[in-house]
Amino acid sequence: MPHLRSTKSNVFVFLALVAFLISGIAKASPNPGTQQGHLIPPDPAQLYPVTVEVLSSLPEGVNLEPYVNKVYYSIRHNLFVNLPESAVSGEHGVVVVRLHIQKDGSLPYKFITIVSSSGKTDMDYAALSAIRTAAPFGRLPEAFLVPNLDLMFTFYFRSTPPPPKPKIVPVRIAANHIRESITTERP
Repeated sequence: MPHLRSTKSNVFVFLALVAFLISGIAKASPNPGTQQGHLIPPDPAQLYPVTVEVLSSLPEGVNLEPYVNKVYYSIRHNLFVNLPESAVSGEHGVVVVRLHIQKDGSLPYKFITIVSSSGKTDMDYAALSAIRTAAPFGRLPEAFLVPNLDLMFTFYFRSTPPPPKPKIVPVRIAANHIRESITTERP
């Protein structure tokens, strides 16, 4: 006859193990995408990456990174909540959307434009919906004196974003360097 204390311990261990697996802390494999019958679905950020590019000129000394990150994560979260059916079923597409956030954080409908369509209505709608649902955003930083912030979001549905662009050195720095090397090389 099993001891009552060991039976309770076994039940507790079993329930703790089930809760641990359901919580998503443990994965069936370090690379679940290549394993058949994996327990936890792949991370949506890997299947549906989103990129953002700041198109506005930034005044010197203004750090918009925290603001843009907040906007980015809000939009990305909204996209993952309402993924388009075509992307979930495995179709590929890329949607590019340009938006102009007003100084007060508002985003009027006329300031959202699809620059490049995926060719699939539900993907285009999901990108626009993710942005509209996230708006209004917080007020732009006071040091940002421009009337609006111009951003470009690219939504990759089961597509891979291109590698990052190389940093471009401003012309004035390169020109000064060339002038200095010319003047130092003369006898």
